[in-house]
Amino acid sequence: MRRALKVLLTVVVALAAVAVPSAQAAADDDSATHYYLALGDSLAQGFQFFVPGQPYYSPDGYVPLVHAALSADDPKLDLDNISCGGESTVSLLGGSQLPGVASSCGSPDFYRGLYPHKVQIDEAVNFLHAHKGKVSVVTIDIGGNDVLPCLSTLSPACIQQGLTRIATNLDRILDELQATAPDVRIVGMTYYNPVACVLPVDPGLAAASQQIVQTLNAVLLNVYGAHGVDVVDVAGKFSVSNLAASAQAAAAWTWFCHPQHFGNVHPNSVGYQVIANAFIDVLAP
Repeated sequence: MRRALKVLLTVVVALAAVAVPSAQAAADDDSATHYYLALGDSLAQGFQFFVPGQPYYSPDGYVPLVHAALSADDPKLDLDNISCGGESTVSLLGGSQLPGVASSCGSPDFYRGLYPHKVQIDEAVNFLHAHKGKVSVVTIDIGGNDVLPCLSTLSPACIQQGLTRIATNLDRILDELQATAPDVRIVGMTYYNPVACVLPVDPGLAAASQQIVQTLNAVLLNVYGAHGVDVVDVAGKFSVSNLAASAQAAAAWTWFCHPQHFGNVHPNSVGYQVIANAFIDVLAP
């Protein structure tokens, strides 16, 4: 009897020795999963043209392209893209349905469904809390929609008010993100000028829009720099420092001067890849 018990005990101990590493391996495997959180407007959303039944952001946008490149060497990197087309620094903090705040993100019901925690910043903060220590990078593009309405009038007052809002609100957005996850890497970006492509037919508008975008980028760089945030030089990739080169880039890489989609400020598939490559240069040099 004693011999039988001894054999049985040996088997149990052996099974336990096998089971413990397996459980630990499962735990380690779960802890290896980490996240790329994307915030922003329609550029992060990957907007090109609305197609009913398709996801609210395009798989050809820069965010999915960046994720695909990063996850090729890091298969445990998951993406959570909570961007929203039409989002401004105002609506990112307060919601797209605020009085006087336009958004193409969708109806109030759609917006509430997209952000169960009310608004994009709250959704981001909740995600960072829920995945504490597991978010590797946060990317954000925001601010363009704060000044985009000013292009129709070129009103100096409109532009200045938009820039002031961006400086104040982006500072608050970054404060909230960094207070929630102080060790998470945040990467912002500058903007290109899609309107530059009208240079051959309306040089005045092209030059004025170029000045607005350059001033917008200066504000963004100042705020991002104050928070120690890396900035992807999308403006540089689209040659925003040179109007003629910027016009060529806008004509080749955006829809703005396309005869069938005139006025669409978004990049085409090539333009999104250019933006994605700029992010990849910073995130995975």
